[in-house]
Amino acid sequence: GLTVTGLSPETVVQRLQDVGADVVGVNCSVGPASMLQTVESLHAAAPHVLLSAMPNAGFPERVEGRFYYPSSPEYFGRETMGFLSQGACLVGGCCGTTPMHIRSMRAALDQQLTAEGLANAPFISGIEESAPQGMADYGVQEDEQPTGILRKLREGKFVISVEVDPPRGFNAQKQIEGARHAAQVGADAVNVADSPMARVRMSALSLCVQIQQQVGIETIVHYTTRDRSLMGLQADLIGARALGVRNILALTGDPPSLGGNQQSTAVYDVDSIGLVRIIDRFNQGLDLAGQEMGQKGAFTIAVACDPTRADLVQEVDRFHHKVSGGAHFTM
Repeated sequence: GLTVTGLSPETVVQRLQDVGADVVGVNCSVGPASMLQTVESLHAAAPHVLLSAMPNAGFPERVEGRFYYPSSPEYFGRETMGFLSQGACLVGGCCGTTPMHIRSMRAALDQQLTAEGLANAPFISGIEESAPQGMADYGVQEDEQPTGILRKLREGKFVISVEVDPPRGFNAQKQIEGARHAAQVGADAVNVADSPMARVRMSALSLCVQIQQQVGIETIVHYTTRDRSLMGLQADLIGARALGVRNILALTGDPPSLGGNQQSTAVYDVDSIGLVRIIDRFNQGLDLAGQEMGQKGAFTIAVACDPTRADLVQEVDRFHHKVSGGAHFTM
């Protein structure tokens, strides 16, 4: 928040204002969030001075000989609104920013202009408003719509799901035909168990992908924390999202001692509640370490409960209290 010679934002804006600067700005720094604090200080010290903000894309890291900047275009777009609210009239990007970052900022600025009734105001832009024919569109991808299951639940409708256990071998044709029959008689989804009773079967995620591709019905993947480290959990969830499997039943999983693989070791870095927290972070566009994902996960999160518990209502309330509030819960 200081210049290289140790001057504060308040001192800088006053001195530059005294010598006739038309715009006082900040550039580079260590990303939008840090820069916003400096811009806020400038604005508080001189509310009528026009400001500019041109952050870099975060603190760079060297990965295999190349610099990697962690801040995503989506993050830049969100932070643009903060700069505008603090008097910035010129926004852009410094090192590590790409056409995608600038286009995201442009979209945020257009949204602000529309809200102020200035959508047709003239401006100077260094980017074509639409990509020339034959070139890729570098616009920020819109968030996915809710899954069909979540839409029906929000509408107060019943959801019919049929459970399928993955095969113990390599061929899933029987399960796929079963899913096809379930779809034909009116099922909304097929839910696929994750090696129940700790017996080795085809991975639930791979069967979900086959069913969705060959049958065209939504799936709900049972996903346990038993066999996966924190890194493995997140990697699988990213893969599931990329493959179109977005309904997740978060489970802790039966211990390996129940099955026939006594030599197998359970992982349990987190339990089902910890898994829900991870998926909820993905739904906010962040991984567990707080790194931007570029877009939101758009997962529908489900959990299991024991309906015979005498204090079920209290258990549900406690569960909601323990888990962050942005997730979608189905019980």
